[in-house]
Amino acid sequence: MQNIATIVFDVYGVIMKERNGNFPVFIAEKTGRIFDRAEYIKLYRPMSLGAIDFREGMFNFGFDDPDAASYDYILNYVNFDHEFYDFAERCKSAGFSLNILSNDVSEWSKLMREIYDINKYFDKIIISGDVNLRKPEPEIFELALSKIGAEANKCLYIDDNLENLETAGKFNFNTVLFRREGDMPEVINNINYSAGSFGELWELIESQ
Repeated sequence: MQNIATIVFDVYGVIMKERNGNFPVFIAEKTGRIFDRAEYIKLYRPMSLGAIDFREGMFNFGFDDPDAASYDYILNYVNFDHEFYDFAERCKSAGFSLNILSNDVSEWSKLMREIYDINKYFDKIIISGDVNLRKPEPEIFELALSKIGAEANKCLYIDDNLENLETAGKFNFNTVLFRREGDMPEVINNINYSAGSFGELWELIESQ
């Protein structure tokens, strides 16, 4: 991990504690509608790619007030990891460039960053709903490197998803599997490092 100057974060499962969000639960509790996985993905994926307006997507899921529903969802159904604040302050003080590379609905990502006041920590923010690409597609990693302006071997990429990390590794990112509360796989192949909290992540960075 020598010469690392740039850190790139996934959001869900890292900065937000839920690995995949809780949107299906939110839909069921608020609208009474339950979607099977295939139907859910068919409706959600265009939202996360920015292929349709998020309000149209929310209507498709049964919400009459997409803006209010989105605020309710981000505030009450996904949990921000408050340890991130201290970690981010330490990283910025140490001179690291912090960046986001995340699959998300553009409007939800903006809302989350505003609610928790974290925009100030990041130099570049690449969201699938803004760029019409999703991880683990190689093209979004290429785009991220271009936007960030860094070489992959000088970047630390943190994600909870093994498939995303595998793609990042092919670009020569230094990869970190981030899994909380004993959720670490027994076997980890082709991943450089692992951490279960932001405290562990900082110890990992300091030890290099």
